[in-house]
Amino acid sequence: MRPTTLIVLSAVGLCLVGCNDSKVPNAKVEPSASSSAAPTPKPDVNSIPANLKSSDAYAYFGLGNSKPIALKMTQSDGKQNNVQLGGSELTFVGLENGKPRFEVNYTGDLSPLLGMTTYELDETGLHNVKMTKGEFTGDNLEMPLATPVGKTWKTDVKYTYGGQEIRQIIALKIAGKETVKTEVGTYADAMVVTGTGTIADLGKPKDKPQDMVTKAWYVKDRGMVRQEIKLSKNGKLATSMVIEERKEK
Repeated sequence: MRPTTLIVLSAVGLCLVGCNDSKVPNAKVEPSASSSAAPTPKPDVNSIPANLKSSDAYAYFGLGNSKPIALKMTQSDGKQNNVQLGGSELTFVGLENGKPRFEVNYTGDLSPLLGMTTYELDETGLHNVKMTKGEFTGDNLEMPLATPVGKTWKTDVKYTYGGQEIRQIIALKIAGKETVKTEVGTYADAMVVTGTGTIADLGKPKDKPQDMVTKAWYVKDRGMVRQEIKLSKNGKLATSMVIEERKEK
């Protein structure tokens, strides 16, 4: 699985879970390339600097895994569940200023929500640098380059999405390793990343920010296989989301 997220999937998905009146913006239509244009050479993964390619972020985010991954996202408000099926596919798109960039394209039901996300890997870690489904300001560090147990980091990012301006503040931690089971299989040494923070609709300054708790499981050389996100209002669970890999039918 490839997060937007987010490491926490993406603030876009979190916003839509917490803001029931949100609307998914229409996808941007890019002009198609001329059929007579010469094919673009495929970027060579061997051009990725060795220190980055051998890093924890490269391995646990699954940056070397270009196989499509089927996904299931379940949203719940405590009364009913909304299940969406789709997938993701990661592509190495080359170096920019010596830094490798990767694109994650979401398909199926997830395409209108998440679109495509661009990540950049450097000496500090993996950063979300661009989304087709909105804009953001701030350093959105998805994962540090090295991930020893106990490592912490914090992101403070403002997103503009579907006419809304959302601020997400989250403190993340490498909590350790544990076994996780999905429809696809059981992974004994998944790296666990936990997070706590808030998410606020800046267009509604009188509304109290929602509290957010997240937990994600990353499998080496595959990526994130499961993520849980919970949003609370005034100490009570308001909405929750589970995103995990699934078997193709």
